[in-house]
Formats: sequence, C-alpha cells, structure tokens
Amino acid sequence: MPEEPTVEEQWYQMLTEGEPGLRHFKHLMRLLPSSPRCKLCNSPFKGWGGILMRWMGRDRSRYNPRFCEKCDRFENPGGAEVELTMLFADVRGSTTLAEQMSALEFG
Repeated sequence: MPEEPTVEEQWYQMLTEGEPGLRHFKHLMRLLPSSPRCKLCNSPFKGWGGILMRWMGRDRSRYNPRFCEKCDRFENPGGAEVELTMLFADVRGSTTLAEQMSALEFG
C-alpha cells in the first residue's frame, strides 16, 4: 500500500502543480456569469451565479470580501520550500522612456 504523503509534500505539489480538484472547480465557476468573484475558488458573488453560490453556502465573507465564506474558513496551514529564480533589472532611463510609449511598445 502506498505511503501517505506528508503535509509538506502535499503543499509542494499544490504550489508547483496546482490542486486538481480546485482547478476543476474554478473552471466550472468561470462558466457562471458575473463579477466580482472569490479570489480562491472563482465563485461569483453577484447575478444569478451569485444566487446559486449563496444557496450552496458560498456567500461573500464578512471578514474578507475578496473570498467566499467557505474559502475564508480554509484551514490548512502549512507550506513548502519551493525553488524559485527571480531576476530584477533596472535599466537607466527606462522609466522616462516607458512614460512616452505604450505598454505594448515598451514591453
């Protein structure tokens, strides 16, 4: 019988590959119209999609309006060390140049 992964291994998988159940749920929620939405699960708060979500217990949280009540109560503390490479560069005069160009031209 396979060994159960540790909490750190589960978080590492979620941070690097995403959580499959949440990905499918977010995709389904995208099909329901209306914004704003929960930042974690993508459940709509307004329109008929919001009415359906309230019926399912996913109303906007009273404590953090960016999340639904179920996601605001998400209690799975933990984390994982993930290797990350970042590069920050500041080219002299680039701010002045960017102000004179569109974002598409500058990028």
